[in-house]
Amino acid sequence: MKRAKGQGYAWSFLGNARRVANEVPAAEAAFARSRALYAEAGEVAPGWFDEARALDLEASLRRNRGDFGRALGLLDRALAICEPATRTRILLNQATTLEQDGRPDRALLALEEARPAIERGDGGARFRCIHHFNTVKNLIQLHRVAEAELRLPELRRITAELNNHLDKLRLRWLEAAVQADSGRRLEALTEMAWVRAEFTALSLPVDAALVGLHEAEILLLEDRTEKIRTLVRAMGPIFDALGLQREALAAYRLFVAAVEREAATVAMARELALAIERTGWRPGPESGAAG
Repeated sequence: MKRAKGQGYAWSFLGNARRVANEVPAAEAAFARSRALYAEAGEVAPGWFDEARALDLEASLRRNRGDFGRALGLLDRALAICEPATRTRILLNQATTLEQDGRPDRALLALEEARPAIERGDGGARFRCIHHFNTVKNLIQLHRVAEAELRLPELRRITAELNNHLDKLRLRWLEAAVQADSGRRLEALTEMAWVRAEFTALSLPVDAALVGLHEAEILLLEDRTEKIRTLVRAMGPIFDALGLQREALAAYRLFVAAVEREAATVAMARELALAIERTGWRPGPESGAAG
């Protein structure tokens, strides 16, 4: 039943294209069709239309919808049956999913498992960039700033090699995050404001919102009440452009109200950032290899 399996494989890529276009119902329908075709195909010789890749792609949809348990289950199944050529990609997806599920320590374990293959050249410079970027990002979340800072030179080298503007912007954001965790908060705020303006000019509201919320965290730590109120008001159009739904919209309204009455907390800013990241749709190092 190679034909059914080939069709199932094709439907999974169509589902992923619809996911990236934020056409969620159409993506769901495509993955349902893919699953049905793989079930119809039954056992087919290995190497033909790798089902692990289809599972990996569907896991990205589950991740984007905040269904982390199901996403991780799909990735576990994919890792159990994947060909060696697919394994690194799946591990990177697993790391991204664990990070967005609020488990940066587990994400680092998945990244470490992927490291030997990436160092051998699997996926080239793009996979190296994703791996280093996400490793630094998770280390920052765990406040392991010294380790994060040690990895920045190699990430700078890879980013220069790729010569992609978005990679460079996100690198500057990471560098500013390291500055903030190292106590150089004023420097970090200046850099983040510039990066946020660049993302806004490029019509990337998810990235702009996440950077702005990072600025808000720093201002809260600095107890700069009026500054954070000005920042959040200025970011209104960015949040409007996101078209927030359910969880993220509720978190946004709660945070804005708290800012206005001088009751906002770092935890609230981080919860809103996590809600946006879980539902955000954007290209870039965080998701580029993960489907």
